[in-house]
Amino acid sequence: MVCEAFVNTGIVTPVVPEQVRVTGSVATAFIHLPGEGRGGDPSRVKRFQPMIDVHLDYVEAELASRPWFAGDAMTAADVMMSFPLEAARARAGLDESRPATLAWLDKIHARPAYQAALKAGGPYAYA
Repeated sequence: MVCEAFVNTGIVTPVVPEQVRVTGSVATAFIHLPGEGRGGDPSRVKRFQPMIDVHLDYVEAELASRPWFAGDAMTAADVMMSFPLEAARARAGLDESRPATLAWLDKIHARPAYQAALKAGGPYAYA
C-alpha cells in the first residue's frame, strides 16, 4: 500500500531518523520534534521543518484530489495517517495553509468511532 510505505518511511524518517531506527514506530514521528512552548532544541525544528513541509505539501496535494488517502472511501491508510497528522497539526507546521489536510482531520475527528474511542480512552492531547 502506497500510504503505508509513505507513513513508515516517507513522513517519519526525515522527522526523527534516530527514533525511527530505534523504534520503527509511526508514533515517534512528531512526538520527538519539539513544538513551540514544548521545550527541546529549536535548532532541531529549524533543521527538520523544511523536510516536514515537503511531506505535508505532498499530503495536501493528495487530499485535495480525493476525499480519503486511498480514494473515495476511508481505509486503513487513513487510520495510519491520523496520528502523524494530528501531531503535525499540534507541533510541526500543519496549519490553515493546508486546508484539504485540515478538512480531512476534521472528518476523522467527526467519525462516530473516533468519538467513541475518545470517550472510552479519556483526554487526548491531539484531538
